[in-house]
Amino acid sequence: MGDPDGRQDVIALNPRAVVIMAGINDIAMNNGYIAHENILGNIVSMCELAKANGIEVGLCSVTPTSVFGWRKEISPAQPIRDLNKMLEAYATKAGIHFLNYYPALTDDKGGLPEKWSRDTCHPNLECYRTVMEPMVCEAIDKVLKTPKKKLHKAIPFK
Repeated sequence: MGDPDGRQDVIALNPRAVVIMAGINDIAMNNGYIAHENILGNIVSMCELAKANGIEVGLCSVTPTSVFGWRKEISPAQPIRDLNKMLEAYATKAGIHFLNYYPALTDDKGGLPEKWSRDTCHPNLECYRTVMEPMVCEAIDKVLKTPKKKLHKAIPFK
């Protein structure tokens, strides 16, 4: 949500559901250091704003990366795992669906496998289409309790 309080980006659109995937730029310290508790607090605020406005929430894990090409001094693999544990605990406590991309996307170094990323950080189109899109479609169906005959389908990757 680019808008600081999410009102223009999500709430004003009045969707039935929102999928929130956030935190990686904070771990990269793109705007300076931010503690995990503050990252979590910001994400919790997004979730609570959505719920308060009748919007169902799906909360995603942070995708893995072993290096930020623009911030090589940061070792992000463990901080990502730590934040994901916090996100999952919050989602469980709040009754929010947690979409855990991490196990499906991580390699033995804690990054995205080479076939799914040019830089171990940003998923490529194949990763989005073959791994992430089917998972998010399933999550949206769970969040919205979609009837089987109306399930969302990922667009086949060509």
